[in-house]
Amino acid sequence: MISDGAIPDVGVANTMLYTDWDIYVAFRNAQGTANDRGYRLPKDWSAQRAKMKKTSLEYLDRTVGIFNTALSNIDIDKYMKCGFEIFKTFNYHMFLNKKVLNLYIQRDKIEKRSILVNKEKIVESVRFIKNYMKGVENRKGYNTLETYCKLREGSQKVVIGHYKKGHIDNITMVYFINNGYLVLDDDERHQVIYLINRYRDFIEVLKTVKSFLTKVEVEI
Repeated sequence: MISDGAIPDVGVANTMLYTDWDIYVAFRNAQGTANDRGYRLPKDWSAQRAKMKKTSLEYLDRTVGIFNTALSNIDIDKYMKCGFEIFKTFNYHMFLNKKVLNLYIQRDKIEKRSILVNKEKIVESVRFIKNYMKGVENRKGYNTLETYCKLREGSQKVVIGHYKKGHIDNITMVYFINNGYLVLDDDERHQVIYLINRYRDFIEVLKTVKSFLTKVEVEI
């Protein structure tokens, strides 16, 4: 049994969440990203295991056990990326290194805190829209948010003016654009240039709260 003092071996759970293949693929994905190069996964996993060093297999199999018990709530893909952020030569014997786990926990806390803040801002934005839309009839075939995105005050879309005044948060705006509710012309893109310049970043954040926003949308 390998003993590196990183994480205690607590055994393998009866119901497997991860397989050795899952761990291997996550590792290779993170490795390819870190090195900015392509890679090929083996077509025959059994044959690949047969080629691997005994110690590498021991570390891999131990990692499977830990990730199905003590660390079963961890996102293996994000975890492996943390490994390569700390160690350029991150490999099997480092899978359970405490430094990697600590970085993952730190990042996870920040992400969860960010999600909470984003949800609060989304609720504030939707509450504002709900109040604004009182007495406004939805357009035929559109729900409340879709109708809201089509409204104008003079030549300007209402949602653009509200966003510039801080009533609508960035993630809700990105949700509108990503869902096709809001289509911006060139002039409008210049008016929300900060949003446009960071659109890809906001899309990544949207992925973490999109299911929440979808539920909120149904309720208004």
